[in-house]
Amino acid sequence: MQSSLLVRNGRVLTFSKQGTALSPEITFPRRDILIVGARIHTIAETILPSDHPSARVIDAAGHIVSPGFVDTHRHLWKNVMRAFSGNQTLLEYMGYFELDARNRLFEPEDIYHGQLEGACEAISAGVTTVLDHSHCSISADHARKALEATLRSGLRSVYAYARRPYDEADSARGWQLAEIQRIGGSLAAAPGNDGRVTLGMAYDNIKFDAAPLARETLRAARDAGARLITFHYAPVFQGEGLIARAHERGLLDGDFVVSHANHVSEAELAALRSVNAGVAATPETEMQMGHGDPEGFRCLQRGNRVGLGADCQTVCSGDMFSQMRLHLQSARAIRNHALHFNPESPGKLTRKLEFTTDQALRMATLGGAEVLHMEHEIGSLEEGKLADLILVDLRSPNMLGAVDLSQAMVLFASPADVRTVIIHGEVVKDDGRLTRVDWATVAREFEEAQAGYLRRVEASGTDWEEHYEHIRRHVLRVPDERLV
Repeated sequence: MQSSLLVRNGRVLTFSKQGTALSPEITFPRRDILIVGARIHTIAETILPSDHPSARVIDAAGHIVSPGFVDTHRHLWKNVMRAFSGNQTLLEYMGYFELDARNRLFEPEDIYHGQLEGACEAISAGVTTVLDHSHCSISADHARKALEATLRSGLRSVYAYARRPYDEADSARGWQLAEIQRIGGSLAAAPGNDGRVTLGMAYDNIKFDAAPLARETLRAARDAGARLITFHYAPVFQGEGLIARAHERGLLDGDFVVSHANHVSEAELAALRSVNAGVAATPETEMQMGHGDPEGFRCLQRGNRVGLGADCQTVCSGDMFSQMRLHLQSARAIRNHALHFNPESPGKLTRKLEFTTDQALRMATLGGAEVLHMEHEIGSLEEGKLADLILVDLRSPNMLGAVDLSQAMVLFASPADVRTVIIHGEVVKDDGRLTRVDWATVAREFEEAQAGYLRRVEASGTDWEEHYEHIRRHVLRVPDERLV
């Protein structure tokens, strides 16, 4: 017999059927939700517990009941080095952390503990689905440990196994493609996998690989069951035209998710639209590290599929409240500035804000699901969809008295307000407590693993400034004259 949950008396975030990404029309009627097994069975004004005596009743009075957040670009394993890169540009981050020496010092168990902590953070903050760009594939064992931790956590994940390294001399290609095929053949039947964890591929090497090699790689990944192909694209650093070249070579397809894509051309956005490929905006890292202005609202205006992501917690917060808030307010500020300081007609003021909390909230939920091509299963609360939902406290000190609940979610809520999280019909956070793990044990084991890693870094004797300069000049190929 399937287990059931009855969520009662909550203010249920509801998307109008007439709404669009640009005009979502979100309401919060008081509703009850019956969950049977992994799916939403019934949403109604009143569902009596007496009619479902075996259901566990969850009282959602005083709470927003929202779809779980859908994070379209995240590196879960990087929680192993939280708050390491918060004062670095992308070039510094790549040179001091991401490429070569420091990464090579991670052992598989380090990846496991970073991945598990990252998944726990996501769940605790109300993120129920992640496109996990998992570029910790230093070895097969490293990637297997990341996948093991994901399965343990209860998070819904498209585990995008990464093709590394990033340069043309790619000696790792053979074993990595064999490994993605092995994962694809075993993932569905992996212990503890009830369908929450599926396969994708992270393919930053698409920039370097010749068209025949890229086609072969993409075909191998799709044959293995990869549902999505994702890669980073930051034209400021990588040069323009990556999407255009992929389109011209016949590589671009609807299962692509392009991370960042700041200041891409209108032609490239049109190319993405033509195949229904998605864009993942990560406002917090993009604004810090020099990518450029986040593109989420521009994508909305052009009709592109777009979602949000928290990227990596070496740099920034791991919750979607921060991403919604930062992206919305920065987009408003950029528009206000452009109007007031336009040299052709200076001094103009905004009559009405162009970008809204409804748009940002949709981007973090249903919009993200559209980017992952999972909108028929997640992203909104509808009968028949998978039961991924969160309860957000309306009586906390920072939420009490909220008049407009969309504004409250985007501009006032925090991870601490997420009291309960349900994924695939399972309560994975119950009134503030993670249910799949003992958090004290997770924290202790994480700290031990991190301490061991830091000791290896210290013992390596690496001159990190010299290492950064080598990476910047010879791998990233950024000359001195580009830097100020």
